[in-house]
Amino acid sequence: MSDPVVDGWKPKGCLWMWRHTEKLCHWNLRVDDAACEGLRALLGLMRDARWPSKKILRVSRPTAPLLNLPTVYADEFAIQYAKGQAPDDLWSLKVVGARVELHLGLARLRQFSDALETVAGGVDDFAIGTDEEPLWLWSRQVL
Repeated sequence: MSDPVVDGWKPKGCLWMWRHTEKLCHWNLRVDDAACEGLRALLGLMRDARWPSKKILRVSRPTAPLLNLPTVYADEFAIQYAKGQAPDDLWSLKVVGARVELHLGLARLRQFSDALETVAGGVDDFAIGTDEEPLWLWSRQVL
């Protein structure tokens, strides 16, 4: 069962996801101010929801190449909170086709929300998640 409050959430702003295929092969997430605020609201709704939830977001593409390196862009970003069904420290960042899927436990959902708050405060160029599956966060100044 999916939570109707989470299902009713509508995205704001723009977000971009990419990874380079040579060097720096980790996933990167850049958000503008509206997307940052909206994602923080979504994560709060997911945390407070009665059931596990999943939201699939459309991802924008940058207008210029990044660092002149071969780059793969995501078309979608799926966030899934496994409320009550997984360990609190669950962090799984996987690619399915052109979609990046992030599966979270409660502690990692909070970490992601806190990281977005940090980005909203103007700090970026840092990673969250695990050493094996980091997600680098960037603010609007990067692209």
